[in-house]
Amino acid sequence: MTLKYFLKKRKDCYNLMHVVFFSTEAKCELVKQYMRRKMRKRAKKALALLLALSCSFSTYVSAATIANETVLSEGIKQSFPEEKSTTSSENVMEENALEEDALEENVMGKNVVEEKNEIEKEISSIESEATEENAFYAEKELSGVLITVQADSGVFPKDATLRVRKLSKVEEQKVDSTVKEKLEEDKQNLLQSIIFDISVLDQNGEEIQPDTAKGEVKVSFSKLSFLEENAEKQISVFHLDSVDAAAEKLETEKIEEKENAVKVSAEHFSVFAVSLVEKENSWKELAYLSDTIAVELGELITIHELLHSYVLRCRVIPETNPTVIGIKHDADGQLAIEALHEGTAKLLVTQKWGEGELTKEFKIIVQKAPLSGRLGKQIEYSLSGTGNDMTLTLRGRGETDAIKVAPWEPYRNKIRKVMIEEGIEKLNVGVSAFGHMDYLETVSLPSTLKEIPYHAFYDSKNLGDVTIPASVRRIGEEAFYKFKGNEKKNTIINHSPVFMSQKKGWHYNPDYTSVQQTAKEDENGEKKGNISFKNVNFYTLPEINKYFFEFEVTGKPYINFFLYKTEDPNEVVSIQNFTDDSGKFKRSLSLGYLTYDAQCRVPEVDKIFTSYLFDFGDTSTLSFLPGHTYYCTFLMDPGGRKSPSSETQLLQKVITVSDEARLPSVDGNFSWQITGEKKPYTVTINGSGRMQGLTANGELRSWNKLLNALGTRAHLELRGNITALDSHALAGVDYIKKGLVLPDSIVEIGDSVFSEKSIEGNLVFPKNLKKIGNSAFRNLSYKGDLSLPAGLESIGESAFSDLKEANTITIPTSVTHIGAGAFYKDKMNFKGKNRIVNHSSLKLGTRYVNPLFTDYTTDDSGEAPIPSNSGSGRGGSGGGSGSGGSGGSGGGSSSGGSSGTPMVLGADRNLPSNVNWQRDAKGWWILNPDGTYPKAQWLWINNRWYYFNQEGYMFTGWLFYNNAWYYFEENEGSEQGKMSLGWKEIRGFWYYFSEEVGAENGKMRTGWQELKGKWYYLNPQAGADNGKMLFNTKVDGYILGTDGAWQTA
Repeated sequence: MTLKYFLKKRKDCYNLMHVVFFSTEAKCELVKQYMRRKMRKRAKKALALLLALSCSFSTYVSAATIANETVLSEGIKQSFPEEKSTTSSENVMEENALEEDALEENVMGKNVVEEKNEIEKEISSIESEATEENAFYAEKELSGVLITVQADSGVFPKDATLRVRKLSKVEEQKVDSTVKEKLEEDKQNLLQSIIFDISVLDQNGEEIQPDTAKGEVKVSFSKLSFLEENAEKQISVFHLDSVDAAAEKLETEKIEEKENAVKVSAEHFSVFAVSLVEKENSWKELAYLSDTIAVELGELITIHELLHSYVLRCRVIPETNPTVIGIKHDADGQLAIEALHEGTAKLLVTQKWGEGELTKEFKIIVQKAPLSGRLGKQIEYSLSGTGNDMTLTLRGRGETDAIKVAPWEPYRNKIRKVMIEEGIEKLNVGVSAFGHMDYLETVSLPSTLKEIPYHAFYDSKNLGDVTIPASVRRIGEEAFYKFKGNEKKNTIINHSPVFMSQKKGWHYNPDYTSVQQTAKEDENGEKKGNISFKNVNFYTLPEINKYFFEFEVTGKPYINFFLYKTEDPNEVVSIQNFTDDSGKFKRSLSLGYLTYDAQCRVPEVDKIFTSYLFDFGDTSTLSFLPGHTYYCTFLMDPGGRKSPSSETQLLQKVITVSDEARLPSVDGNFSWQITGEKKPYTVTINGSGRMQGLTANGELRSWNKLLNALGTRAHLELRGNITALDSHALAGVDYIKKGLVLPDSIVEIGDSVFSEKSIEGNLVFPKNLKKIGNSAFRNLSYKGDLSLPAGLESIGESAFSDLKEANTITIPTSVTHIGAGAFYKDKMNFKGKNRIVNHSSLKLGTRYVNPLFTDYTTDDSGEAPIPSNSGSGRGGSGGGSGSGGSGGSGGGSSSGGSSGTPMVLGADRNLPSNVNWQRDAKGWWILNPDGTYPKAQWLWINNRWYYFNQEGYMFTGWLFYNNAWYYFEENEGSEQGKMSLGWKEIRGFWYYFSEEVGAENGKMRTGWQELKGKWYYLNPQAGADNGKMLFNTKVDGYILGTDGAWQTA
């Protein structure tokens, strides 16, 4: 178990503090309850962020946990006493604990305190997609899990909708206990669970149950965070009629490890628990999960809230001075933990296990957590304020780096105001950038913003009125969707050309939000992308006595394939051949019913390749015999329907089972071989040159077809003089068994080659490797260390981000380029922290490494200064420091200002009597006689204005200040840094900056301007074109000439 905690002293008050526990059961809903119940407003407050790691084998994680988890865990010692032994765990405590006072309390009999409506229930309700025959298909992603319900025609009424919600803490505890009891009957242990309340509603919003006499209902759960099944673990699904009812184990029809999905049949809707179960006596490797809980410093978090299991005894083993954590009783008499100081501690916990006891040791780390940091090359964020009245500010320009979880996630339930300053164009945050913020009320969006991301303000129920600027060109799905609101609806004033829809929960919920907009709805905007059945290939693999079909489709991925074959060339085949007397598809003709499918998606060309592998010894109705010719009709139907629809498509093909149907073993400069008697087979690929995974027309290469057909797992051997692995070189294989040795001839590993893959065994890098592409190893699952080879020169963006194991990554001295996010970890998984050993000369700041979840001391000194309120997307350097300026390198001086006191921006500025210019690697600055230097201020020097940023460097490029744009010369020389006046050509476009004396001096003009007797029009629209002079066009009926002036004649 790991604890983080931050206490920073500023002057005479304390700033925010983080305490982080990593726990199996500590869910974000607990954060809400705990904060509301215990929050105290003191003058000297500190924030504690608790993340707890549990090594317990009997725990679950709820949907709420998945939604807001920040994962951290490490290996933990534990003892498993014999059954009916009540003393062995006590002996372990006595032997391992130091002689320190301990609190011991039997809390088994204590009642769980019911919440008083303090946990808001997240409910998702979407309309189902009804076919002409009234089949039901609906899906909803909640807390990172995709829930899909599909039913035959007539099972549900036409206007039925799907609703999915998370349970409250008390409800989850009840379900957890019931599932555990059910498993104990079979001597199994619960490792993890994800719990949902799933229901189907009629048009009046009333819950209805399926009419199973009219057909079947299937429920699938995908994007699960569970580990793959093995000999010791299995996935089970349980159904409960209510949270107080008994648990019924459902038969799992299909488990797709590649999609992390499981499918079951359902006869009744209410509570479902998807569980990872440990089989009897399988205690070799236990599961870990974690979550984030925010509390005030000095407040307590109970052991039960962290571990979600009852504790007999708990003891801190003191190893440091001062004490890192303490144990107290809370107001309800339950054992609780309090973070006290930075450092490391150990916690010994004894729990009841069967008729005996189990003792576990938790390691606790107390460390700092930041209130500010980099978010992009020219963007930073900062948090200010205390308690639940914090302000999040984003400043800079351009786009943020691509990250999945926002770095302010720990403060999510403390933020009341979000200020996004001018210059910022796009937020590349994957998961709810400002969503689920209970106290968020005020949001300010800049006129430079181009996109509002998916789920940006999702479920921030107290969000007030929001104005969307005209510059926005995209608004992500459910960006402003609420499940609960205040007494008064909030209003979104949408000035953008993007129509905000309320259909199917698309952008907002009309129950709690109203929208004012002039944008018109695109009638085609809500329609799904077209699905096209491109081709089907038939290949034989005589080496392993198998054959497979490969389907090529464009459009959405959830597709059913059926096959009707005949040896009569004159037989007429239609859709009716695929249906029974009731009009439903014949299951016996479904390829997916007969075998598992394997899918390879290639988004670059919008193609999906689906393969079905069969054995020549198969005696089913779809068996293919060598030497025979078959006239085949393939039917494709999207998304779970049980009968044909308007999207059903047929494709006919003649297939002869002969040597000509054999999958070619040679493809260009490469060849493959397959050996083995059963899965996983060994695939050997031999060749020379660049190994490309796609042909020129977007088709899979021969070896990719093979790997995909084998079901995404194989022992892979690469041989020959391969020089590079292009991005899709290894498409089709997700699980590489028995390790992988990359030939020394490889000099480049392309983008995403090993992304999302799992490598079991040793990974050996090529000795001559020079370049690793973007996202090349992102989300890799590999248990060994990653020692990058000497001679490596370039590491791409996100190359090793979000590794699933605890790896040590060694960077050699030869590396000269590292892309943003190369080693960034959005959250901590149950394996623990990564470790970076950097031998290169490059400085790795917080854009490259997340210090919360990686053992590495970050250094942001190599980053360029953040532009002050800059960035409209004009493309100027805007960069703050610049290089060059007045005088030569090193120091120098010039005379100071004029005798008067000029006024700019409506404020008087003090002027230096003498200017002592200095220059270093970051730019020009001024050394005052007293040893100080000007920063964040204007200076009037030699009759021209200069601006010095917050770091004290002379500013160059675009500056947005007090709602006006200014430009400071960027080019080297004596003019660098001076504020522009009059006409100025910048990157091929003309702008005009006011020459008026006083507060208007230097401001960029827009709209119609009369200058020296001529009228000009300067673009007033916010965004990248703001201020540009228009020419050779007509504005308001007036013709502008080649020089931009209005042509009066």
